[in-house]
Amino acid sequence: MKAIRQIILLLLTSLVVITGCNTNEPQVNEEGTTQAQQTAKKDWSESLLGPGPVNYGEIHAQSHSYNPRTESNVTGTSYRSLDAPRQTEGDDQEMIENVVYAIPKVTPGMVILMGANAWVNIQIEGEPSQEEEDKVIEDVEKQLKQANPRYRYDIVVNHFME
Repeated sequence: MKAIRQIILLLLTSLVVITGCNTNEPQVNEEGTTQAQQTAKKDWSESLLGPGPVNYGEIHAQSHSYNPRTESNVTGTSYRSLDAPRQTEGDDQEMIENVVYAIPKVTPGMVILMGANAWVNIQIEGEPSQEEEDKVIEDVEKQLKQANPRYRYDIVVNHFME
């Protein structure tokens, strides 16, 4: 009875060791399937016995699965490298000021960005009527949304120079 337990324990230990020693990483192709899913035939000699001392050097000679062309972030500016140029809130504020400067008779003031909201302070030259002021606000907001639609703009007219 003791010998049967030892044989079963030896078989279970060898099964754990054999199945846990797989050195091959799954390679995924363009369709999203791995090579193991594509090939129905399994190489039992390598999976049970490993590469063996003869083929051990081939493991280190294999190329790594990292490909910088496919692994890099290609959706705009990458945060993987610290020296890559990125658009910041300061760039957005400067762009908003430049758009407002391009509008005649309007001077930009302070630009406040908070999340998806942008508060843009402007000054209008002269003393415009309420209708003219509303038209200028509408024009400024329209041009800002064309330049950068990411923000919800709130245009504030400063009247303190009157």
